[in-house]
Amino acid sequence: MWYKVRFRPLSGFVSEVSSDILWGHLLWAVRYVFSEAELKRLLENMKNDVFKGILCTSLFPEKNSVEYLPALKYPTNPENPEMKQLKKIKYIPKGKLDTLRGEFTFERYEQMLLSLIGGRDSFQTSGWLDFIYDLQMHNIINRRSNTVNAGGLFSSQTTCLPEGVALYAYVYFPYDTEKFKQILEYFLASGFGADKSTGKGRFCIDLKKDVQVIDDGVFSFSGSSNAFASLSLYSPLPEELNLEKSFYKVKPKIGRLGEAFSRKNPYYKRPLWFLEEGSVCLPLEKKQVYGKLAENVHTDNSICHYALGIPYWLNMEEF
Repeated sequence: MWYKVRFRPLSGFVSEVSSDILWGHLLWAVRYVFSEAELKRLLENMKNDVFKGILCTSLFPEKNSVEYLPALKYPTNPENPEMKQLKKIKYIPKGKLDTLRGEFTFERYEQMLLSLIGGRDSFQTSGWLDFIYDLQMHNIINRRSNTVNAGGLFSSQTTCLPEGVALYAYVYFPYDTEKFKQILEYFLASGFGADKSTGKGRFCIDLKKDVQVIDDGVFSFSGSSNAFASLSLYSPLPEELNLEKSFYKVKPKIGRLGEAFSRKNPYYKRPLWFLEEGSVCLPLEKKQVYGKLAENVHTDNSICHYALGIPYWLNMEEF
């Protein structure tokens, strides 16, 4: 069953609000709320049928009941004087994109982006939205001598949300709603991402108001749909996409082990590459979900990485 889950921030957060990190937290919650055997069974079933496991999009902002989606990757015109401003748009109101998706062209999409730029100082008129980033400096501590290294500094970035802005994600959970809420309760208690032990990555979820069951067909394709924008970090299989006609940005990533595996050696996974959220993909076949779990990412063969693409379908006139 698909759910929309709203995450209301109680603090800033360090880690990316990406689908693979959210999925990892939900999987560890299954391990601690139910059992390790249940987690292994869920993962094994998911390798054969992704809808027997947990699926999720990345997290996107929401303000005043206006949902946002990632800005799409598209062929830009370098001679456009507004190009620098267009590249700064990270999120777009879902309602504006919904009005374009039936007869989508990049020209219409760019006109919509220009309307956001024209009123970015007024949320009510344009829907312009961005996050707040705080760069913090830290001392490097020598753990052997328990002293600070002379001149040793490193920085970390904390992301904060503007007032009144929450995050939301679409999550598919194969069990009943009550079990899903148990998973979310553990998520709230444990926190999200890096530095959660210091108070970062804290969210509030009203289990009555912020967890909504949505139509299972929300990600289904229509007969005229011929392209999709990915709502998650997605590593495509060779037979899934025509990459020559797709528009995307590649994101390399080296996942880090967490929770009970954080002391494993090595504690990093092998490098993977993904298409970023908002990549516009031309599929060779229509499916509800693309990709599969990435395996062989660690010397421990039981460890895998979430690499599935959740589609937002478009009727592309260019294609």
